[in-house]
Amino acid sequence: MSADLIFPYSGEGVGAAVREHDGTKLEQRLLISEMFRLYVACGGSIQDFRWYLDLVSSGRTQPHAVYT
Repeated sequence: MSADLIFPYSGEGVGAAVREHDGTKLEQRLLISEMFRLYVACGGSIQDFRWYLDLVSSGRTQPHAVYT
């Protein structure tokens, strides 16, 4: 879930999102995303995300949301 406040001519003013806290679900969604497909095409790999996926899967994070 997310919401953004977009201003004409300047872009995003405020963004908010609920972070995925299920490590398995997060990894599955990453692997099927268009962003990841493009990232791999430019030479990236799943290993570049492993530190974060491992952190989420470890249970050391709690369900949370954030805004900027």
